[in-house]
Amino acid sequence: MINKIEKLQQAVTTVQSNLDKLKAKQTAAENAVMDDPTSDGAALEAAKLSVQVRATEQGLTNAQEALTAEKKRLASPEAKAAKADLDKITKKGEALMVAIGKAAFEINDQFEALIALHSQGHDIAQPYGYENFKWMQKYLNGLRNDVLRFTRLRISYERQLEINAKGADKAKLYKSYKRDSAHKKMLKDRYPTKPGERR
Repeated sequence: MINKIEKLQQAVTTVQSNLDKLKAKQTAAENAVMDDPTSDGAALEAAKLSVQVRATEQGLTNAQEALTAEKKRLASPEAKAAKADLDKITKKGEALMVAIGKAAFEINDQFEALIALHSQGHDIAQPYGYENFKWMQKYLNGLRNDVLRFTRLRISYERQLEINAKGADKAKLYKSYKRDSAHKKMLKDRYPTKPGERR
């Protein structure tokens, strides 16, 4: 997103470009008057451009002053203090985002275990006409879909970053939610049945 300094700098650049074009036209118009001093049209064009040049010069001065004032404002103690506060908030927010992402993967593992249990219950209940528990009617199905979509998108994103990395020995692996051996063992101990596997 473009910030205020960039906008003001663009304004200065735009006005300066317009001024350069007007001055070039003014020079050409004045030369036309010198070539034919009796031409009212040439004289009027030169006069018009002269006024436009002066107005644009004032516009350039205004734009430059606005840019200078904004730079000065951002260099003030108040602005620096605000930036320091923002940096602290940003750091905390990014840490929470990582924590939420990890929690989403853990919740996804729990949903997989829940679905596996539902499959087991189905196999047990079906021969006897028993009613299996209906987890999707407990308002969890929407959450399941959202969590599943997040985890799939995150995995796809990290895989794409790996593909785009240059040099196998220098490639940075983007595996912020990679399951290590301890995590896999914990899941196996907590949920002995694999997701989707029926006994």
